[in-house]
Amino acid sequence: MTNYHSIFPLELVVYPGERVNLHIFEPRYIHLIKTAVESKKPFVMGVMLNNQLQEIATCVQLLDVRKEYEDGKMDVTIEGINPVRILEFIKSTDALLPHNAIVFHPENEVKRLDSEVFNKVYELMLTLHSELNLNKKFDKEVAEMLSYDFAHHIGLPLEEEYRLLTFLKEVQRLELMRLHLLNILSIVKNLAGLKEKVKLNGHFKNLKGFDFD
Repeated sequence: MTNYHSIFPLELVVYPGERVNLHIFEPRYIHLIKTAVESKKPFVMGVMLNNQLQEIATCVQLLDVRKEYEDGKMDVTIEGINPVRILEFIKSTDALLPHNAIVFHPENEVKRLDSEVFNKVYELMLTLHSELNLNKKFDKEVAEMLSYDFAHHIGLPLEEEYRLLTFLKEVQRLELMRLHLLNILSIVKNLAGLKEKVKLNGHFKNLKGFDFD
């Protein structure tokens, strides 16, 4: 299925089911939001990497205009619906009107996999948070969660967040997250060991000498 949508390109990845708060201040995107309020139709959040619009984006729905300012700026909440593939980008020549895109809606797997697979990745995330002394709160019970629900809470670089968005199978997304978490935990633990070594610098050391008998 293909659709014609207004597009809002940002250096940001929005996942299906994720709610994001945005401050809207550019005239073309104020117009986009006002149109979304009136039409109640979704629009597309494009992903910009290295000043390039990426092929995979997210179709989103406007949930709420939280605040409107006297100068026209707005605080809004959006929610991701599903990944889309941009078939054609249609640039607006009018600074007051949004850009548009023709997009294809691929089939995306959003079902929960075997709990053991999911739980392993979730436990790695909790270990990372513990190592960093973080206490994250989630809106869903663990049994109801998918990879999308905590993908922004494991320290993925923007490029890897985008890569995860391009994966249309839950097993692919979980494997990317598992490998990232194993790598980042190794780095964090090595840094903790380095911190202890730095602490010891300048202390009197009680070390046994080598005996070359």
